[in-house]
Amino acid sequence: MCNLCLIISAVVLSLLAYLSYQIRTHYRWSLTSVQEKSAGLIHFYRIHINRVFKEGDLGRIPLECSIHYALMHLVVPLVFFGFFLRSDINFLGVVAGIVTSLQLLKHIYPGQI
Repeated sequence: MCNLCLIISAVVLSLLAYLSYQIRTHYRWSLTSVQEKSAGLIHFYRIHINRVFKEGDLGRIPLECSIHYALMHLVVPLVFFGFFLRSDINFLGVVAGIVTSLQLLKHIYPGQI
């Protein structure tokens, strides 16, 4: 079971690396205005994730951004469970996953000032 979590983690990390590269490439090629360029990569990422949920747009870029975002929430618990599944320390995977997810959510969708 421990090895299975590590194998799944390796697959998830590889997919994350590929999607990160693809999203960055799409961002570089899709800049159409100075305003969009000044908003940055996080704005591009957020807009495409919102397209999936609000408009139902299942195009390539919004789908890649949504899958990337979901995998970002899964990678930390999978890595921790791969190392600590058979010990009493496995609660660290849950705690680290919650903290990571909250930080990711805070950076992608910051509160209004």
